[in-house]
Amino acid sequence: MRKLLAANFLRLKREKAFLAGLLFMLAVGMLYPLLISYNNAKGAYQNHIDDGFFSSAVLIGIVLAVFVGLFVGTEYSDGAIRNKILVGHSRRAVYLANLVTCMAGGFALCAAFYLPMLGLGLPLLGGFEMDIRRALLTTAAIFFLSAAYASVFTLIAMLSQNKAVTAVLCILTAVIFLVVGFQIYNRLSEPEVYPNYVYEVGGAVGESVEMENPRYLKGAKRQVYEFFFDFLPGGQSIQCFSRETAHPLRLSLYSAVVTALTTAAGMALFERKDLR
Repeated sequence: MRKLLAANFLRLKREKAFLAGLLFMLAVGMLYPLLISYNNAKGAYQNHIDDGFFSSAVLIGIVLAVFVGLFVGTEYSDGAIRNKILVGHSRRAVYLANLVTCMAGGFALCAAFYLPMLGLGLPLLGGFEMDIRRALLTTAAIFFLSAAYASVFTLIAMLSQNKAVTAVLCILTAVIFLVVGFQIYNRLSEPEVYPNYVYEVGGAVGESVEMENPRYLKGAKRQVYEFFFDFLPGGQSIQCFSRETAHPLRLSLYSAVVTALTTAAGMALFERKDLR
């Protein structure tokens, strides 16, 4: 497997999708603190480095989907995966080598965002407004999240032999994760009651009564929504981005579980796959 990893990392350095992703994350990481600093100079309200620091949680899923889909998809289109198995490498080793490479790529993409964000953000915007321990745990949760995304996309890419289809499926999966996460977030954000308020119509003043919100989730149903909001990568992306990570350690644990489950499922299915 060491030779497989060496070959993969050598190819990774020349992979255009990966290099483009690095440049994109680097550019966004530089742009955020500059824009926040510019807005601070113009407006009365002062933003901090927190505002935008965790944006990578939303970006990483899409960028990784493109990178993994094209990186692994190229292996199939070039016949590299079939050749690796023909020369004696086990399917398990081939799968794990691609997974480790994609995970490493994900970590590098996250780092490409955070290095300029910290390098420019700290001198321009000052330190974190939120608790530093929570900021560190949320950042760690995003790295675990990138590993989970890489694992999901590797599963898809290793089971699809069409490069174009693989890229589309990975991107579509990333978008679906985010949409589902946002929908769950909206349901969990529903207020329990609609507050009373004073209004004026045609000169007449009235007051509404406090009403119970029928869309408010209660009991077991709310617990199910909360579980999937924590467990699914899309839900974690929304939580980290909005800085509403009440339990960042739990998010990291769930990402590790997603990574383990998708890796086990992917290897089992790849063992049975007919390679043409």
